[in-house]
Amino acid sequence: LYNDDGISQRIVEAVVADALKGFINAEVELLEEMKRITAKQKIFEAGSFGRLYGGALLVAFIDDGQEMSKPLNHNRIHKLASLQVFDKHQVTFEDEDICHDIYLEHFGQPEIYTINKQGVGYSTDEFKGIRIHRSRCFLFSGKRLSTTATTRNKGWGGSVLQACYNSIRNHAIINNSSVEIVQDFVQPVLKLSGLDDKISNNEMDAVIRRLEVIDRSRSSQNTIMLDSEGGEEYSKLPSTVSGLSELWEQFSETICATTGIPASRLFGRSPSGLNASGESDQ
Repeated sequence: LYNDDGISQRIVEAVVADALKGFINAEVELLEEMKRITAKQKIFEAGSFGRLYGGALLVAFIDDGQEMSKPLNHNRIHKLASLQVFDKHQVTFEDEDICHDIYLEHFGQPEIYTINKQGVGYSTDEFKGIRIHRSRCFLFSGKRLSTTATTRNKGWGGSVLQACYNSIRNHAIINNSSVEIVQDFVQPVLKLSGLDDKISNNEMDAVIRRLEVIDRSRSSQNTIMLDSEGGEEYSKLPSTVSGLSELWEQFSETICATTGIPASRLFGRSPSGLNASGESDQ
């Protein structure tokens, strides 16, 4: 859905994009450093992948003279090398990595995350992944799940597209059906005298050849040749498109209701109704 459907992509990214629209005000040196590590882009990726998959990690690769599996020493930070994003499919943790101290604020959560070998581009069996302490990570979760569902999901949240999947699918059905109606908007009708007799006498080949002649003449010269003595009659029947706009409106509103994103943001539609200013949407 995220790769192939524009509405799904906007559902995932719109909230994150709006959150980062202003970004931060800071001194020039700090802004230049943020630009060097592409902080805004990395935060956008982490937020989007968190909403898409149900979880993502933004990892700060910091040189503090220690292994990545050790807690970050703020007093020995030499350099922030880079920020890297890993979605939940690239991140694992074992039972022994979970915090079991009930007096810590992250009780029941991973103390150490492991970035698996596919997540960092290695494919050799010798490489077991990078173990990273939680103090070096920023966790971006997805849709909030119940405690039981979170446990079944191995501690991660859910995708924001899950709850609105049926709404997106129905909206796509309406789109495709509308295209078919437009393609068949005008249906040509050819009346042939004695058609039933020709079918009964296995003369369909002659009927098909006659149709091909009429179609070729219409396409090449925009002229229809008919046999006046044979009782041929050619007409066009237009399809009706009344009610389509109302259907589109209803299914679009269903997507907005299930996502919580207003139509003005999701579909780029101007606010409608009496005294519509868009302030409530904003």
